[in-house]
Amino acid sequence: MNEIFKNLPHGSSRNKIEYLAEELGKLAGGAVTNLIDNGHFHGMCARGFVTTQSRSDRPFSLNVTSLGGRAEFMLAHGWAIQVQPGAGITAPVSRVGNYYLNTLPNRHFAQIMCQGFTMYQVLRPVAPQNDESKSVRAAFNVMALAGAEVEVGFRFIHMSEDGSHTLGDKVASKIHTDFAGDGFVTCDSGALKNNVQVEQPSYVALYLEVRNSGIVGLQRGVCGFVADDADLAKLEFTHAPPYYQATDCMKPIGFEDLGAGLIRFNHNAIHAPFGMARHMLASGYHVQTITEHGSDYKVFQYPVDHIPSAAQLEAMQMSFQYSSMPTGFDFYKV
Repeated sequence: MNEIFKNLPHGSSRNKIEYLAEELGKLAGGAVTNLIDNGHFHGMCARGFVTTQSRSDRPFSLNVTSLGGRAEFMLAHGWAIQVQPGAGITAPVSRVGNYYLNTLPNRHFAQIMCQGFTMYQVLRPVAPQNDESKSVRAAFNVMALAGAEVEVGFRFIHMSEDGSHTLGDKVASKIHTDFAGDGFVTCDSGALKNNVQVEQPSYVALYLEVRNSGIVGLQRGVCGFVADDADLAKLEFTHAPPYYQATDCMKPIGFEDLGAGLIRFNHNAIHAPFGMARHMLASGYHVQTITEHGSDYKVFQYPVDHIPSAAQLEAMQMSFQYSSMPTGFDFYKV
């Protein structure tokens, strides 16, 4: 019999209600909130993405496309991925998708085929908690090939006076190497100390970096304020609609031919608090360049021999991913 029922007091209903209320309070106090958005990796974007190169300078610009060296795209709602410099040539990201295996406890996982990459999520402002015995920790279930290295940790995002944002150094990171390609391994981070390392308010990038593995499976992602491994194990997926949204293509709602190869595309207004270049990622191959942009329009400059016809413009989609989560933080900057 359940311990709560065994200990249920005899006598009046009031005694039973007070006892149950106390037990529920204990359970609530032991609950741990998952800070990660979309720990299931649902809503995968960019299926079939292939990057032909990963340039060493990797400029994060609206005019640098995934086939032109950007080597970054939205993996899913709330998750961005950067290809390790050089890895896009030797082992490109050739397939991204959701797969179901009846032998897995949770059955759902994401698969990424790439020799080296960093996957990350920018956590919403993380405020310190009053309980200094707790720290921020994260964990992923990862399947990788023998010889692979998986690093899990955090990097603060610092805002400069000019409004630009840069990544801080790695903190609370751990490296895992116990892989055989035949099962999932729990890869956790170190402890980001509460009220010591956690600034307020602070954006923190949680990252998972993979090295030397041509194929990787991801089954679970959790992060929260925990006191120990038992608390970390309590963290569960969140089933609510993702806070961070990502779309593969943007559909214009109108266009205007400005002449001389300039075309203005109007689209639904997008929210870009970190700047447009951090929320829109150029994908595919572009012959045109952006000369002007706003929250609800883009002006493209087309080469004279590539100016689209009116019929082509009517059917056109803009090859841009939009992410409500900020992106373009250079994890491979030397």
